Amino acid sequence: GLLDQMLSLAVMHERPDLEAIRSQLIISCASMKYDLKDIEDKILDKLSKSEGSTVDNIDLITTLEISKYKSEEIKRQVLVAEATQ
Repeated sequence: GLLDQMLSLAVMHERPDLEAIRSQLIISCASMKYDLKDIEDKILDKLSKSEGSTVDNIDLITTLEISKYKSEEIKRQVLVAEATQ
């Protein structure tokens, strides 16, 4: 909000290098959150198209395993980036 904008202006004036890093972190966080949403959408799509037992659906299980790993990594990176801001 307004406080973030004021902080950004102050930092930009005093330390443009830090503001550039901060801006990149904000963009990176937004991108990672978008990636998480994409992962969730892929899982839901696979589940909705799944026929028969989901336990026997190797493609779905593989997607879930990969998605779990990716989402945990992205969440960790988002937490680090948000703490750095």
